[in-house]
Amino acid sequence: MKEMDNQDNNRLAAVEAILADFGTGMQELRKSQADFRTGMQELRDAQAEVTKSQTETDRLIKQSQATSDVEMQKIREAQAETDRLIKQYSAEAAKSQTETDRLIKQSQATSDVEMQKIRDAQVETDRLIKQSRATSDVEMQKIREAQIETDRLINVVSGQVGGWNNSHGLFAEEYFVNSFKNGCQTFFGETFDDYENRLKGIEPGFKDEYDFVFFNCTSIGIVEVKFKARLSDIYKVIKKVKTFRINFPKYKNHRFYLGLAALTFEDKVEEVCLAEGIAIIKQVGDTVVINDEHMKVF
Repeated sequence: MKEMDNQDNNRLAAVEAILADFGTGMQELRKSQADFRTGMQELRDAQAEVTKSQTETDRLIKQSQATSDVEMQKIREAQAETDRLIKQYSAEAAKSQTETDRLIKQSQATSDVEMQKIRDAQVETDRLIKQSRATSDVEMQKIREAQIETDRLINVVSGQVGGWNNSHGLFAEEYFVNSFKNGCQTFFGETFDDYENRLKGIEPGFKDEYDFVFFNCTSIGIVEVKFKARLSDIYKVIKKVKTFRINFPKYKNHRFYLGLAALTFEDKVEEVCLAEGIAIIKQVGDTVVINDEHMKVF
């Protein structure tokens, strides 16, 4: 009888050991499943980062519609490369996900070999996430560099256009400066003693700039220089008499003569200038022609 009790006790101890091993195996399985969920969340986060990068790429492409054809081609190539990488890594991630799901189902027996496969799949998933992030950073840097180059080209072109317009207005200034140097100082029926070019008035509310100004003890001559004279410029020229008298009050009682110099004139501009008593100065070939027959004192 005592021997039978000992046998029962031995069997019970063996069952308890089996149950303990089973409990340990189940805990390891739960931990592996938790690790897998964490890895899947990281994968989803990486996919969200890729989506965010795609959104930023679309925004930059819309912003750069005014860029040159060459720079737009670079952006298109960067976009195509980004799309290709997204498809490539999405496919690899989906494949990795499928393999991971298969391994989880297979790992119900919690064998060491199958658990190692799950760990290997997790490592590969982490590698793909890091690679995707690094690739997105490289593509974004390419877009930033393209935008910087486009801004530089715009600034260069703007500077060239501005310099071109300014150089076409110099013919009038050169003519008057050279005339003074050569002792010819009579314009608009007056002999002037001195001149200033690009004179600025800074009185608050009446700030103005005067391209060319002649002086003597009783008269002032103001010439406005334009590349192409428009009807709207006539009012601006007449307004300069008022602003000049306020900016330089010591000349407020002087007689004022006005002139408009330009390479080209819109229709009716010359006609209206003559009617308003403003002199016309224009270049004909290599000669500067001044029409001041109808000038009046302002």
